[in-house]
Amino acid sequence: MYKIVGISIVLALAFSCQSEEESLQQDVANLSKASPVTKLLSRVSQNPTSEDNILDGTSVFRVKLPVSITLNGTSLTVSSVSDYALIENLKNASNTDDDLVFYTFPITVVLRNYQEVVIANTTALQNLIATQDDLSELTCSALVYPISVNVYESSNQSANQTTLLSNSQVINFIFSLQNTTVFSINYPISALNTQGQTVIINSNAELKSLLEAAVTQCGSSAVSGNFEEVLTSGSWRVSYFFDDGDETNDYVGFTFTFLSNNTIQVVKNGTTSTGTWSFYEDDGVNKLDLTFENSLLQELVDDWELFDFSNNTIQLKEDDNDEYLTFSKI
Repeated sequence: MYKIVGISIVLALAFSCQSEEESLQQDVANLSKASPVTKLLSRVSQNPTSEDNILDGTSVFRVKLPVSITLNGTSLTVSSVSDYALIENLKNASNTDDDLVFYTFPITVVLRNYQEVVIANTTALQNLIATQDDLSELTCSALVYPISVNVYESSNQSANQTTLLSNSQVINFIFSLQNTTVFSINYPISALNTQGQTVIINSNAELKSLLEAAVTQCGSSAVSGNFEEVLTSGSWRVSYFFDDGDETNDYVGFTFTFLSNNTIQVVKNGTTSTGTWSFYEDDGVNKLDLTFENSLLQELVDDWELFDFSNNTIQLKEDDNDEYLTFSKI
């Protein structure tokens, strides 16, 4: 992982009256908790939760070592990162085993924001996975520190400044943002690109381009296997939809099941509707084309670019309209 070096990103906001507040909310330079750039910033600053996926199968957290497990009838204690090779060898020893990891509870896990949580049993572990974003870290790019941040809270029209000194502080700053909070970055800033070069960033668009390149090179899909197998395994919900603003709540309660015959079964409140899906390559870009008969789902109808995916999360984007759609496994 790249060594983080020091620079300063100054995020400036200074508004007090209602008309200025409205202008702030509409300014394309401002970012919110739901902004695509903010989501990318959280990934480049997060705890490296994917390094133990051979053990826990998720990037929601990293299991704190040592931990005692049972795998394919063998009991062992995983004491260090080097022991992950033992887990891989056990999983590869037979094609007939289920390869399920059973923990000796309680265990401690470390979340994406570096918070440690004690897990008492399997139910608590499954609930945690179901309610958190399964997103891997971006180790092939980096921000640099310190980062000076001015935050504007529209609910009470207050502005505050703080200095962030580490990845942990950045992602916890992002996680602490409220729906009524916005911030902006005073460009230019510097960052490390996927080639390890220091580059100058002059806008949110350039920052997004830098971090999206990192997702392409070292995101979850680099090691996730066959996309269509993932898509047609289990059922999904919309966990994020951004179209000039966060519209995720419009899709609460919808369950999507992608069938192998290229149809989609959509259920909400006991009512079933259908759709279709197709996965193809267009000029080197993987596309997922979605159609739905339900009028409430028409904003999801598009030929989406496959941005990133894991066994539990599918991220799609539409660059022309700056739209982002994420499905999370139920």
